[in-house]
Amino acid sequence: MTVSKSKLIAAAAFACLAACSDSGAGSIYSDVQIWRAANSAEKTYPNLPPFEAKKRFIRDTFAETAAAMKTDEERRTLAASIYMGFSLVNGRAIPAYCAEMNIDASAFGSSFRRMNRNEESALADMLEARGLTIEDAWARNEKFAMSAAKRDLMSGGPRMGSYEVCKKVKEQPHLFLANAGFARHFPQIARTLTTAPDDASS
Repeated sequence: MTVSKSKLIAAAAFACLAACSDSGAGSIYSDVQIWRAANSAEKTYPNLPPFEAKKRFIRDTFAETAAAMKTDEERRTLAASIYMGFSLVNGRAIPAYCAEMNIDASAFGSSFRRMNRNEESALADMLEARGLTIEDAWARNEKFAMSAAKRDLMSGGPRMGSYEVCKKVKEQPHLFLANAGFARHFPQIARTLTTAPDDASS
């Protein structure tokens, strides 16, 4: 039985951290409902496979939303909130969920963070500037992220339970990591996040 690696990894990008949003523009927990709206991606792009429809929907929605923002900092904050969902589900929740079943998938989580080190560093810097850490983000969103991880693990192996998929993540993490690069799926969002204000003005 095969596991849909791209479906499992990228599905985590469609997490709705907006459900835990702060109020006000510019919040690191964005109130822009990109992930929740991604559920309608297949209706928006009915001729695309579901995964591709979601990616395109998110990229297009980000581009449209960012274009309407007044400052680069607002756009970076939006990009950070999007990457945060991708990171918390992949880098934290999937290993944590597997650990609850006594399967050590921590190697996947650490490899995921190394693969996306530029985005991880930019997110950490933006959180620090607001007096926050990734641990704060995890504590705020753990319940949702764990639920999303379970859903994504189940969808990753249609004929397999999440336990079997976790074993695959542990035993063959490279198969899943092949599709775990954020910049590969969302290059514009990654560039926006990782371009420091000084770089943007030069």
